[in-house]
Amino acid sequence: MDLFSFNFLEPEAPDAKSAPIPPSLDAKPKRRAPVKAAKPVVPAEERMWSVTQLLRETRAALEAGFTKIWVQGEISNFKSHPSGHQYFTLKDAGAQVSCVLWRSQAAALSLKLRDGMEVQVCGDLTVYEARGQMQMTVRKVQQSGQGALQQRFEELKRKLAEEGLFDSARKISLPPYPETIAIVTAASGAALRDMLHVLERRAPWIRVLVYSVAVQGAGAHEQIAAAIRYLSQPQPGLPKIDVLVVGRGGGSLEDLWSFNEESVARALADCPLPTISAVGHEIDFTIADFVADLRAPTPSAAAELLAPDRLEIVSTLARWSQTMQSRLRQTLEHWSKVLALMGKGPLDRWVERSLADHQQALDELQRSLQQSAQDQIQAQRGRLQELRFQLEQHSPAAELQRRVARTALLRELLELRFQHRRKQMQDRLLHLKQLLNALSPDATMARGYSLTTDQHGLPVKSVRQLKKGDQLRTRLVDGEIKSVVS
Repeated sequence: MDLFSFNFLEPEAPDAKSAPIPPSLDAKPKRRAPVKAAKPVVPAEERMWSVTQLLRETRAALEAGFTKIWVQGEISNFKSHPSGHQYFTLKDAGAQVSCVLWRSQAAALSLKLRDGMEVQVCGDLTVYEARGQMQMTVRKVQQSGQGALQQRFEELKRKLAEEGLFDSARKISLPPYPETIAIVTAASGAALRDMLHVLERRAPWIRVLVYSVAVQGAGAHEQIAAAIRYLSQPQPGLPKIDVLVVGRGGGSLEDLWSFNEESVARALADCPLPTISAVGHEIDFTIADFVADLRAPTPSAAAELLAPDRLEIVSTLARWSQTMQSRLRQTLEHWSKVLALMGKGPLDRWVERSLADHQQALDELQRSLQQSAQDQIQAQRGRLQELRFQLEQHSPAAELQRRVARTALLRELLELRFQHRRKQMQDRLLHLKQLLNALSPDATMARGYSLTTDQHGLPVKSVRQLKKGDQLRTRLVDGEIKSVVS
């Protein structure tokens, strides 16, 4: 295996210092304003402040001295107002400060805030005069520690996805049998050794070009992006590259962060060669994985995807060789028989026999074609008949007829239910009438009873209710009797 190693060197930036701008030579001296008598200075301890003046001065001092500052702490008392503004308290073990996140900044924030979240906020200090309370106007929010990196990852992922860098339509297929592979990784890393070992075992004929770069730390992403752009274009003295692999071994999110930088993603997106991202382990995902034409779960897996197994290739070639030998043997046997027939009789007889065989084969093909055509026509006729039947079943006339029949049936059922319900109500009415007649006072009086009430209309139940001179009314079945107690 041929191994080429290239080290990319960044040119040093010139150490230029900006010189101060000299004052204009044509500037004219300004005329001094007349000196006015100074007002007497009032000692600070004797000056009388209003509450509003005090808070406004404090607010001006805070807004002038504390702008775009970063503060880290834990969110508590989080409230999201219906207007879209968000209010919370940022605290640590010793103090707390009130914070407000206006609707415009809250709408652009991908992070969902909640109580107990450790965050880093950037903003300006001010004073809310109505309450006399210092508060912080938040402009940016990010999670502390690894959460901040994850937030940057999600924001860049969303941005590049909206630009279409992850679309499958722009992906390039890998060649089935590459001849030259370029690998951008650390020359001293275990990932490169694993890939070279797999390539040597599976496809030792593949040429490998290694561009050694730093895969983590300051400036690593710039080296990786520069290497991709360098290998993307034909270079003098280098063979034509078929596939470009970018990768490294596993690590933490911070270790793999060079492959989450936008410069690396842009370089992979602009690369005209098929690209493979082989970063970290199977559970690790980077922005490079989404932009590259193919993501390999590990560097070794990338090498296996690129290198066809030589044993499988040998087996395939052996099968092809056997097939070709068998077909060649059959062809030789056929023409041997033809030559044998030509040697036994005149050429005309052989030609006639050959023509007869072909004519018979042609007749059989013609009959087969006619039968196939008839079968197709019959099948299409059956299909047409079935479609006609379905059309008739779903025609407006058939649907109307079905609905008319259903309406008649529903009308008949409604009539039957109405008759049944009316009979039930009539029977119940008769029963209640009989019960009412049986319980009415008239029926009781018809049996010889009467009802006596006093002059106030109250029923008389006992003689102890009456006294001499009381007027009584006695109701009978056919009239009333008025009487006086004597």
